[in-house]
Amino acid sequence: MNKKFNRLLQWHLGKGGPKAHPDVDEFLSGFMPSKMFKIAKSLFYWRKNVHGEDILALETGYYEGSNFLNHPSSPKKATTWISNIDVIPGGDGRKFIQITDNITGYRWYRTVHTGGATSSGTGGWVRSEGYEVLWSGNSALAEAVTLMAPLTDENGVHRYDGVIVDYETKTGQHGRCYGSIYWVSINTTNVNDTAVGADILEGKIEFPTSQTAKMSKNKVINLYQHTDADNAAYMQAMDGTIEITRISGIR
Repeated sequence: MNKKFNRLLQWHLGKGGPKAHPDVDEFLSGFMPSKMFKIAKSLFYWRKNVHGEDILALETGYYEGSNFLNHPSSPKKATTWISNIDVIPGGDGRKFIQITDNITGYRWYRTVHTGGATSSGTGGWVRSEGYEVLWSGNSALAEAVTLMAPLTDENGVHRYDGVIVDYETKTGQHGRCYGSIYWVSINTTNVNDTAVGADILEGKIEFPTSQTAKMSKNKVINLYQHTDADNAAYMQAMDGTIEITRISGIR
């Protein structure tokens, strides 16, 4: 190395301080402080691993760990499972906290408003509900269809909080019903275009096994006008006109 260049390098290193190595800020390029580097690393590379911490007391950062206190599903006892936690700051004490449980994918969020009091903002944890599509198509499900994932795991534990069924009818209706991993009931009414008439539709989707679905009931009670001049309504039972378009598990 050139002696002059070496002397300049040593002088630069020896000078140090903010004049030689200013920190980056909102206006100027510069060097990244240690704290900023750790936060960036936890965001883009590896979350900081912590255990036994109070979620509401965590500083700004991105964490992974267990034995957390103040978890929404275990507010009084420390958790025993792995969770990912994001603590995103705002001005004047405001912040956004998000929890994602690693094993289930369940997610909650909470805001803290100006001043930083944990009772401010949402004042509690808000659950973010999502769903996983298990089957899609257009069928009356007269024969059992196979779901893309089982409703329970190998130990019989429920993988979903419930089931959503989207349907349509041959009379032009579209709807959504909520149910359990055991069955989902559909009850709906359609007013016909005739002067006197209506269709009362009823369906029931059951799950013969943990990974199959079938419509066990698909019926219509039809109210109809016997003649054009007759204002009385007559009733007849008919085969159903409900077709299932999607089955989803609620998480």
